[in-house]
Parts: sequence; structure tokens; C-alpha cells
Amino acid sequence: EVVSRWSRLLAECDAGTSDGLDREGAVLRALFGGEPGFARFSRLVTAYEFDDALAALRQAAEQKGI
Repeated sequence: EVVSRWSRLLAECDAGTSDGLDREGAVLRALFGGEPGFARFSRLVTAYEFDDALAALRQAAEQKGI
């Protein structure tokens, strides 16, 4: 569910995604396997690099079998 929602938000270049980092940070951190991956994803989102953030999200989801 989180991956689907974030995929949609990032694909739509929704500037509100940065607000969701605080709200869903724990789930996203787990998806990225901890701090290094999540920190990179977070930087991409807050820099409005949505295409790169979406690619990172998809890669993390694929590695988790989602």
C-alpha cells in the first residue's frame, strides 16, 4: 500500500510528498533497509528529484519482493 501510494505521488510530482516523509518515515526506512537508503531517498524527495526518488523506491520494493 505504501509503495503504491508513494509511486503515484512521485509519478505525479506531488510536492506534498515531502510532508509524508515524517508521517511514513518508519515504514519507508524499513523498505529501504535502514538509514543509508532511506536518507538518499529522503534527499531526493526533498530536492524534488521525483524521477530519481521513484526509481529508488521501485528498486527498494523489488529487492523486498514487493
